[in-house]
Parts: sequence; structure tokens; C-alpha cells
Amino acid sequence: MIAIQSGRMLCCKKHGKKMHTPPPCKVFQDLEHYLNGPFQATEGWCAGHVWQTLLPLVLAQHALNFSAPVAEVGPYHGKFFWGLVQSTPAIMRHLAIDIFGLEQENADQSGVKGDRALFLGHGRSLGIQESAINLIEKDSLTLTAESIQTQYNTKTPFSFFSVDGAHHPDYVEHDLNLALSLTDRRGIIIVDDYSNPRWHCVQEVVARKYLLSDPEFVPLSFSCNKLFLCHRDFLASYRKVVRDFIMTEFPDTRVYDTDRFGHLGLTILPDMKKNMRVPVYKNTMLEKIRIA
Repeated sequence: MIAIQSGRMLCCKKHGKKMHTPPPCKVFQDLEHYLNGPFQATEGWCAGHVWQTLLPLVLAQHALNFSAPVAEVGPYHGKFFWGLVQSTPAIMRHLAIDIFGLEQENADQSGVKGDRALFLGHGRSLGIQESAINLIEKDSLTLTAESIQTQYNTKTPFSFFSVDGAHHPDYVEHDLNLALSLTDRRGIIIVDDYSNPRWHCVQEVVARKYLLSDPEFVPLSFSCNKLFLCHRDFLASYRKVVRDFIMTEFPDTRVYDTDRFGHLGLTILPDMKKNMRVPVYKNTMLEKIRIA
């Protein structure tokens, strides 16, 4: 069993130095600032209530002494991406993949146009410089896990990987496979628009994946239109961490056990009429976590 209370020292491979990562209280403070301000002002499609699920997973990774960059395919202006960055105090560059100015390559014909300058500007407003981001402005279908790791110098697995690129079956499948290849076994994959009837292909691709194969990452929870996947080895532990945290900190949120493709996970339904609040961090939050 593992439980850790403070910030910890991790080794930076590039420089061979020990670097201190902030304790969870700093992460909670940064998230509170982001969700109460910049998040509201950033254009995009994301409910702040999704952090009811993300926060306990951040704590679980901290308890595992694990910190790594985050990644997203299709960050648009960064509404969810910058929140993920704020959630994960990593020592290496985060990854963002988007076509931005190449909208003629928008395979799902959504008509949505991202803006590279706005995306980077939102990061700078949070004190995050462009050098901290590995930004690949390309059609994700032209990328492979190997090319991302070698050509774009992205060597480490990710702690959180959000799949929100083109909502076309070929792209959803390809981007999900990228996430499955590049996410650390202690990490989380987040598939957006899983329940959106306009983009039903997302759910179809996920169903085909689990009906025709047996991925190591399995459904952990669903909330706020996003499906969370975790490695099967951590399913029971992460499920308990998420359930216990939500029942304690967000008692108005409904939590149900849900079987998806033979794996017992959760369905999490926050009270969307109430504003999302980031609870004040307490050491007991981390002390309660036990990862088998």
C-alpha cells in the first residue's frame, strides 16, 4: 500500500538533476484559480464539473509517486488542455496536437476553427511559455506513436491523454490507438463526446475496440460527456479513490456502479446547476488513498 503526503523529488533525465514537484495543495490552488477565472473566459466545450473525477485521480497518481506530462489531440483554444496542465505538475513538456490553421483538413466538417495564437496566449496568461509545450500542428492521422516519440522528441509516457480530435471514425480510432500506445500504465485516457448524439461515431469506435479486442486500458468512469479509461491493473483502486473522494467532497453528485464491456466502473452525474468548486486541500485526502 502506498500513501504520500508531501511534494516529492523526481529525476530529470535530460539534466540528471533532482527536481521538486509541488505538493497537491499547490495543484488544488492552481486549479481553483484556473476554473474560477481563465477557464470561464476560454472558448470551448468542457464542464468544470469534470474535475470532480480528475482531482481524485491526480491525488492517486501523487500517491503512486508518479508525475508526467499531459497530452491532447484537438485542444482547440485549450479550455480542457490548460486545466490538465494545471492538474499535473510535470517536469517535461506537455503535448498538444491540432491542425489549427489547416482547417481545410478538418475531416469531420464541423466548421470549428482553432486558433494557435489564442491557444498559446491562454497558456501565457497562466504563466506557461510556449517552450513548455510540444505543439504539433499537423493532421493527427499522419502521426504515429513512433514519430511522436522520435521526430518530435516526445520520449516519456503521459499521465493524462485526452482524445478530442476530428470526430470521424478513422480519426477517433487512430487517436485512441495513439493514446493507448503513449499513456503510462498509471495514467488516464479521456475520450471526449462519448455520449454526444451528434458524434455517435465516438461511442461506436469505443464499442468496436472492446468487442473485437482486449485493450489493457478499460473503462473507469463516465462524467460530463467524457469516458475515462485506466489500466486494468488500477481499475479497482482508482474506482474506489474516485468514489470515496466524490462522496466526501461532492455529496450532491450521484455516483453509480456501471458495467461497461465487462469492467465495473462508475457513472458520475454532478449537479450541473451548482458551480464547480475546488475543495480546500487537506492532508487527509491523500492519507486515505491506498493503491494496491
